[in-house]
Amino acid sequence: KPSPQMASREDGREQQRFSEQQEDQGVVRGVLCDLSGVLHVKGVPCPGAVAALRRLRRLQQSHGLALLFVSNTDTDSHAGLIGLLNAMEFDIEPEELFSAPRAAKALLQERQLKPYLLVHHKLRPDFEGLDYEADEADAVLLADMEEELDYTKLNTAFQVLQRDGSTLVAMNRCRYYRDRHGKLSLDVGPFAHMLEWVSGKEALIAGKPSSVFYSGALKKIDRVASETVMIGDDVNTDVIAAQAVGIRGILVRTGKYRPIDEDHPGKPHLTVDNFAKAVEWIEANVIAP
Repeated sequence: KPSPQMASREDGREQQRFSEQQEDQGVVRGVLCDLSGVLHVKGVPCPGAVAALRRLRRLQQSHGLALLFVSNTDTDSHAGLIGLLNAMEFDIEPEELFSAPRAAKALLQERQLKPYLLVHHKLRPDFEGLDYEADEADAVLLADMEEELDYTKLNTAFQVLQRDGSTLVAMNRCRYYRDRHGKLSLDVGPFAHMLEWVSGKEALIAGKPSSVFYSGALKKIDRVASETVMIGDDVNTDVIAAQAVGIRGILVRTGKYRPIDEDHPGKPHLTVDNFAKAVEWIEANVIAP
C-alpha cells in the first residue's frame, strides 16, 4: 500500500499530465453535444450533468461559446424530446437541438422524395405531409421503431426499394444503444445494412455519423471544426465520425460506452468519466471570440 506522501506525489503528477494535455489541445469556441448516454440515460440525468450544463451556459454568456445539441434520437417528436429534456431540468430551447429527424426531413424535401415511413408512431407528427402509402412511395425512411417494427413492414420496405430509382434513407448507422433496462439493444444500423444488402442500394444517412450532418451542425453554430469539440458516448458515431471532419471528439464513460472503446484505432481525442468532466476540460480551454 503506498504511503500518503507517495499517493500525493502520484496525484500531483497526474494533475500535471492533465494540465499539460489541456494546454496542448488548442482552444474551444464551439461545443456539439449528444443527448442520450451523455446528459441522461433513458430519462435519468447522468451524475452532475444538470449542474455541468449550467456551467456551459455561463461560458456562453461570458465567452460567446457556441452550443448545439446533436442527436440521433428518433423515437419521439422534436417537441416531445424537448419536453422530456426540460422535465429533467436541462432547459434546452427547440432551436438548440439539431436532430437526425430534422436532417432527414430536409433531405426528403430537398430531393422531392415520397417516403414509405418506417418510423416510431411518436415521430410521425414531424413528417406530416411526407407519409406515403407503399404503392405510391419512391423511397423508404428508416428509423428506430423499437417493438413496432415487424416482418411485414420490413418486407414492404424491401418491395418499395425494388422499384427503379427508389431511395433508402436511414436516420443513422448506429449498431446499438443502451435501453431503459440498461441492456444494449439493436439500433437502426443493422436494419439499414439488411435493406442495403437485399436491395443492392446504399442508404443515405441523415444523422450521425454522416459528414454532411456534422458539417450542417458546424454551419448552424457558425464555427470551424478545429475550434469545436463533440461530446458523445458512441466511439464510432459521435467521436471518430466527428474527428473525420476535423472536430475534436470527447468520449464519455457513460451510456453505451464500453472499456474496449478506448482501444479504438481511431483513438478519441480525449476520454473522460462523464459530461461534467468534459465540461471541466472545456472550461480550461475555452476562449472568447
